[in-house]
Amino acid sequence: MPTILKREFAPVSENAWAEIDSEAADAIRNVITSRRVVDFNGPYGWELGAVNTGRLELESKGKDQLCWGIRKTQSLIEVREPFVLKQMEIDNLTRGSSDVDLDPVQEVASKAAVFEDKVIYQGFKEAGITGIIDASEHDKIKLPESASKYPAAAAKAVKALTSAGITGPFNLVLSADQYYELMGAAGGGYPPHRTVSDLLDGGEIILSKAVEGGILLSGRGGDFELTVGKDFAVGYASHNKTDVEFFITESFTFRVLEPKAAVVLG
Repeated sequence: MPTILKREFAPVSENAWAEIDSEAADAIRNVITSRRVVDFNGPYGWELGAVNTGRLELESKGKDQLCWGIRKTQSLIEVREPFVLKQMEIDNLTRGSSDVDLDPVQEVASKAAVFEDKVIYQGFKEAGITGIIDASEHDKIKLPESASKYPAAAAKAVKALTSAGITGPFNLVLSADQYYELMGAAGGGYPPHRTVSDLLDGGEIILSKAVEGGILLSGRGGDFELTVGKDFAVGYASHNKTDVEFFITESFTFRVLEPKAAVVLG
């Protein structure tokens, strides 16, 4: 029976599929960061369309004087981003070529990974998803102009979390600019990034393409929930004599369960 991915109809050998899947997986793994700092539930498959929030929205009594309410759920986003490969290049994979142009696979897979990260960190209003940044109940902490002073900002953020009863370990997610400034900063014998690492109580300093500034958040678990229906996969769309169109797909949603578990730095 045909599946949503329709891979069985593609003019692609098993070996070529394996190379395409591997290329996509490597690209996603190299980019995605949010799965390192939030809880992962799933994958549950295509059938999952929404997550039960466990809440009921009560309505007024109708003309029949019955009390009733609507159970609240959160729908999943389904991503589907196309890319095209040359048929001859796909055939060359089957022939054993090791220099096939798979850049379109890398580009689209990376784009999908950044999208998931942005939804988790920044939110996605169109799908009713509030991200970690907007959900945070703490005042934003200003990052100093000099990365040598980042430890003071990190300490202030950790204090804000612990004062709210949030325990570690803690993870610090930084934009590329802030990450490399911190890693390259000198601190008179003890590098600032090591001082920051000590404050994280076993957590990580993570570079992300999906944030500006930074976020310090608890890694204790139970505060941030990523629910995946269909995890990242490559599907087949169509082909002609020269080109084959594929797509990257995924379905997911995200919930912040404890708004006090993250502090925004900017």
